[in-house]
This record gives sequence, structure tokens and C-alpha cells, in this order.
Amino acid sequence: MRKDTCLLLTNSQSNLESLTQVIKDNEFKVVVVNTIVEFVQTLGYYRPECILIDVESFIAEDVVSLVINTDVSYLRQSIILTDKHYEGYTCVTYNRLSYLLKEKKKYLQEKNLNRYTEAQLFCASGVVKEKLLELGFRPKYHGFEMLTEIVVYCGMCDQYGTMYKSVLPAIADKFETSVSNITHCVRKSINTRETTSDIYPYPNASLKQIVKYINEILNPQFLEIMQN
Repeated sequence: MRKDTCLLLTNSQSNLESLTQVIKDNEFKVVVVNTIVEFVQTLGYYRPECILIDVESFIAEDVVSLVINTDVSYLRQSIILTDKHYEGYTCVTYNRLSYLLKEKKKYLQEKNLNRYTEAQLFCASGVVKEKLLELGFRPKYHGFEMLTEIVVYCGMCDQYGTMYKSVLPAIADKFETSVSNITHCVRKSINTRETTSDIYPYPNASLKQIVKYINEILNPQFLEIMQN
């Protein structure tokens, strides 16, 4: 599973553990660097989607000067962990960090999905619906459309690891309902299929296992859609 990378610049051992945990909790892969020189050298290698600078563990002027005066445009999207304000930059205190990372992750996932055209997503939805019908799902239930969206989202964007934290909330927003109602409707759709055959080779499979199993079947078709 692909994970977006967060590059963390800190030389404070007391901050490292707590910051790393917050970043991981928000489904980012963490890369830690301890010096400004290492920070600059690492940027080109990882091309991180998120950059977190622990200003309080450095001389603030040096770090901010580096970011402000650099020619690397995407550095201007850095999150600066500080209680001060630097014009044009996202500055946040530790207490607000988790919320900001969650919003950043949501933005990246939407951007990831938006790289596909409406035609590609429509085609992917059609492929999923056809497979669900073969498996005995009935389109008259709300869960049919919801499950279709979940399978497309996870299959086209490789988001199995964040399904409960990010995918289901995004689907809930689209259908203007709650995550609990999404899972209830999808489970009802699974339990009311017209066929008695198993859709997953293990009994009592979780929703994530079922979605992944369906996607494994459809993966060749998804790849073809993504390449066209």
C-alpha cells in the first residue's frame, strides 16, 4: 500500500516520539531528519507530500529563512510547528497539529482521486457494478451504490489502509450521511445478496477484506482504465 510521506525536521529527542506518533496516526509515512543540511539533501530524494518543521527545536530564524528564501516552490506548503506567525506559511501549535495533518491527508486523497477523469471513474463504477451484480448484490439497496464507491475509491487510489479513517468518511460526506450508516447499509447489502455463494473465501469477513477481495478480482480492469 502506498503511503504519503511526511518529512519531519527536528533535533529534539523529547519532541521526536510524540511528533512521530501524531504523524503515523494520520496515516503518513515518517522520514525524520536532524539537521538543516540533511533536510535539504533529503528533499529531492523523497519529494514529500507533507513537510513538518519543528521550529522550536532549532534556531527559528535559520529554519524560516531557509524555507522563505528557497527556490523549491513546494517548501512553501511546509507546516511550521510554532506558536509564532510567519507571513504566507502554515503555522500551528502542537495541540492543533493532528487536526491539520488530518485535513492535509484528506486533501491529498481527494487530489489523488481527482487525477482520474470523470469518464475513467464512470467506467470503473460500471465495472464494479457489473461484478457486484454477478455476485448477487441487489441494486435496490442503498448499500449497493455505497459499496460501489468504496471499491472504486480503494481500487483506483490504493487506500485500503485508510479505509475506516478516510475513505468511509469521504463516502459518508458524498451521500450526506454518517459512517455508521454507510457500514450498516453496506453490511445489509452484503447480507441480502440473492446468491448463497461466498463472496470471500473466509467466514465473517470484514468489510475491508471483502472490498480488497473484489478489487483483486477487478485489478486488471482497473489498470486498463487507469492507463487509458
